[in-house]
Amino acid sequence: MTRPVDTIGGIPAHPLFVHIPVVLIPLATFGVLLSLWPKLRGALLLPSAVVGFIGTVGVAFTTQSGESLEERVPESAALDNHKELGEMARNFSLLFLLVLGAAVVVWYLAKRPESAPVLAKLVTPLLAVSLVVGGVATWFLIDAGHAGAKITWDRVLKNAPAGGEGGEGGG
Repeated sequence: MTRPVDTIGGIPAHPLFVHIPVVLIPLATFGVLLSLWPKLRGALLLPSAVVGFIGTVGVAFTTQSGESLEERVPESAALDNHKELGEMARNFSLLFLLVLGAAVVVWYLAKRPESAPVLAKLVTPLLAVSLVVGGVATWFLIDAGHAGAKITWDRVLKNAPAGGEGGEGGG
């Protein structure tokens, strides 16, 4: 098995990778929301699925780099919470992608003249389920990100010099 990317330019990769799903999963979810209107569906459904796919791949990179970073961070209840929220974000992002992918396939099949009319009736419910799952994935991404940022900033502030001195410019 190949080793995940641990650092990028000397910076831990995890906080860099996390921006991929944090931006793209909500963006894809918004695209699904707009795709509920049939006039916008043709323009937005496939791009939303592509953005959702890239966001889900970003979740995988984020998870791998987080597992690598975990080895250098002291174990704590806050870290366990962050990991659990990250796993939920990963699971719901994957489920979002699967339901959205099903909606795209059904939508394309429903456009074919020989397809059964029932397929066209499935697109909107699949998009609605995708919207809900994408919203839940977004929620877990935000919650996991907040938990991770809190761990980081608590450590930074704990190690900061008293009185706010230090840093560039010498105080």
